[in-house]
Amino acid sequence: MSAPAPVSAAAEAVLTFLESVGRRSEAEFYLRLFLKLPPESFGIIAPGATVVRYALGSLVEQLKFLADLGLYAPVVLGLYDPELGPSSSERLVKRLPASGMDACPHEMGEPGLAEKLRAELRADRLPVVHFRAIGGQTIDDRLNELGQLTKELDTRKFVCFGAGVA
Repeated sequence: MSAPAPVSAAAEAVLTFLESVGRRSEAEFYLRLFLKLPPESFGIIAPGATVVRYALGSLVEQLKFLADLGLYAPVVLGLYDPELGPSSSERLVKRLPASGMDACPHEMGEPGLAEKLRAELRADRLPVVHFRAIGGQTIDDRLNELGQLTKELDTRKFVCFGAGVA
């Protein structure tokens, strides 16, 4: 029987928390399950501009926590507020290196985006993708574009929070 793999401090914190609401073996099962997925399948995170404007530090902290667990997810900005997408992306990309994360900025719709994101996630890099305001483009158009990217990456989760214009 081989010794169990060492558990990072972040993973230990998650396991301890999850153990408080269930059995530790269940928590370990789900963490292993997430880590066995291809990195691009874990999820996509889409914070609104208000989160970037008022809670950037907290967002970076949460992204760092996921990274410490070995989980990376593309961050998509400007979904609901495309006029703020480029500036929100710039702010986040500037802030991530101070937390030890390698950020990779992209614009939604750039050629080969899914392949680029897949390679970056597999290299433990954090893709930051933004929408830009395009005349005539609706929220439905942006959601469809994001849905296509989600499908190409075979992503399992989509987390959106703080939607709205600041």
